[in-house]
Amino acid sequence: MDCTIGNGVDDVHDIRNFCQGFNCVDLPFGESLGALKKEKSFIKFMEGEGVAYDNYVGPCYLEQQENLNLAIDYAFVDEKLYARLITIANNSEARAGKQLIVKNLSAELGAKPAKEYAEGDWYVFSWNIPDKQLKFKLKFNTKATMSKSAFYYIPLKPAQDEEALAPVHQ
Repeated sequence: MDCTIGNGVDDVHDIRNFCQGFNCVDLPFGESLGALKKEKSFIKFMEGEGVAYDNYVGPCYLEQQENLNLAIDYAFVDEKLYARLITIANNSEARAGKQLIVKNLSAELGAKPAKEYAEGDWYVFSWNIPDKQLKFKLKFNTKATMSKSAFYYIPLKPAQDEEALAPVHQ
């Protein structure tokens, strides 16, 4: 792709996400870390129970970043992209209620939540996208204003990683 505006690139967001290497929007689940690291933008900060957690320090644009302060981590299993984890420490910045967020996510994912339940101080929604072997989980803390989400590739899911929402940034 010619990475200049007007030659197949619509705006600066296209340049950030599609012309610079790693696509943080349409995640290449299952891609090897070696192939993704050729731009040296993944930095491992934690590892445990077969999952390595990396920060991505390269160019990335997510629409939510226009209104929210996100902490984004990527998880790798067997050196393959397994998950993207997002923590929003102050969800009140979203200016949208839980139900509107769930409605918008359902439209974006093309599925309704498969599960909806309370878990301590958290309210949890999860979506299954079987044709792509993906799962998306969203948790809202009912006492604090924090929310967390995980978008992960089911074939790489470790058996012990039932909740797939660690680590939590404070």
